Amino acid sequence: MIACYKKILCLVLAWMLLASLLVGCQQVVLPSLGSSSTLPTIATTLPGTTGTIPTPTTTVTQPTQLPTQPTTTAPTVPPTTAPTVPPTTVPTTPPTTTPTEPKPTETTPPATTVPATPPATEPEPTLPKIPAPEIPELHAQNAFIYDTRNDHFLYSSTAVEIIVYPASTTKLFTSYVALQYLDIDQSITVGNEVSYIASDASNAGFRKGDVVTVENLIYGALLPSGCDASYILAAAAGRVILENQNASANEAVTAFVSECNRQAQALGMMSTNLANPDGYHHRKHYFSLQALAIVGALALEHEVLARICATDAVTITYQNKDGESCTATLKNTNLLIQPQSTYYHELAVGLKTGTTGPAGACLLAAFQVPGGYILIGVFGCNTNEGRFSDAHALFDACLPYL
Repeated sequence: MIACYKKILCLVLAWMLLASLLVGCQQVVLPSLGSSSTLPTIATTLPGTTGTIPTPTTTVTQPTQLPTQPTTTAPTVPPTTAPTVPPTTVPTTPPTTTPTEPKPTETTPPATTVPATPPATEPEPTLPKIPAPEIPELHAQNAFIYDTRNDHFLYSSTAVEIIVYPASTTKLFTSYVALQYLDIDQSITVGNEVSYIASDASNAGFRKGDVVTVENLIYGALLPSGCDASYILAAAAGRVILENQNASANEAVTAFVSECNRQAQALGMMSTNLANPDGYHHRKHYFSLQALAIVGALALEHEVLARICATDAVTITYQNKDGESCTATLKNTNLLIQPQSTYYHELAVGLKTGTTGPAGACLLAAFQVPGGYILIGVFGCNTNEGRFSDAHALFDACLPYL
């Protein structure tokens, strides 16, 4: 605004200067800057003349009102009229609708679908193994030490699934299966099955036509290792399995051997197959070390078998084919439980010996310890006495680990 006035003033001064040049030193009357837009006529008298020079009337049209810049009325935003956001329209966020990630609806699952957290338990201790250097030199080709308290092999000379010929230790399993089908006091009449035993096989002295109780047959099979008693038990149990008391001896024994194989598989006995009930050598008759440990454990858990296996000698009574009463003294072939033997051990409680040419001298022995038993198996010894000395040595070696 001030700049505009200065420009106008300069124009006026310029015009007055021009006018003063024309009229000399005449007084210049400046028009008042009023509302009139017409400048007054200025009469000038030239020096030396009487006439007046009409000065052309020049009408300068002043704007009625100079455009003024508003000073105090500049477009200002009245405070009271400033665009304010009404409180009601401000997008206020109520506490319950704070923009957060929506939480899934929490539902309590049924108690049965939540896996229960097992209580914290300490890791089971590693079961001991007897280092091979601590095992003495043995007569046996294969041997093991088995702790029935935790079903654990403390020692094995080879992999426990390796097969061996079991010889007459088979009779333990024969007796175990037979007692599932026969009553202990039941009387059995001996039949043609006794003719199946080999001429060089051990026997308890039973003949065709004799009448013998199941208990006495078990004694006959386990103490003197009678192959005749094993076949008699197999035939009697086989007829029950077949549900045919008229079945031939061959049919009955075959059915019994099949049942033994079925049960061996059901019991988890690895690498095991029976070809006969007495263990007489047959290339398809074999047990693994693991299977023999199972057989020994089963015998120790069976009240009748455990009692009979721990008997050093017994006198039995039976009836012969003529109806006469007969007696026989049966002696246990296991020298570990014979008090008069140099191999006697006060903790020994069984179990069974075995001998054939291919199998060598064998022994499945049991020693009673606090809380259970230690089973020791030795197979393939070159002498009968070697199996008993091996059992002593292996039991002594395991004592620090019990």
